[in-house]
Amino acid sequence: MRVKTFRNGAWVQLQGAVVKTNSDNRYNVGIRLQMKGERLLQVIGDPVDPGIRTARKTITVTVH
Repeated sequence: MRVKTFRNGAWVQLQGAVVKTNSDNRYNVGIRLQMKGERLLQVIGDPVDPGIRTARKTITVTVH
C-alpha cells in the first residue's frame, strides 16, 4: 500500500506511512503531514491476488 500527495503538479510518494490490518481485513493508514494547509492525498492498495483490482482512493485533508 502506498500513500501519495499531489505536489507541484505531480503525485509524490509520502515516506513513513504506516499501514495496519486487523483480523477483519480492515486497514488503518497512519501518516504525519508537516506542510500546513489543504493537501490532496491518494491511498493506493496493490493486492497480491491478480483477481483483485488495485484499490485507489483520493481524499482532501487540511493540516492546521
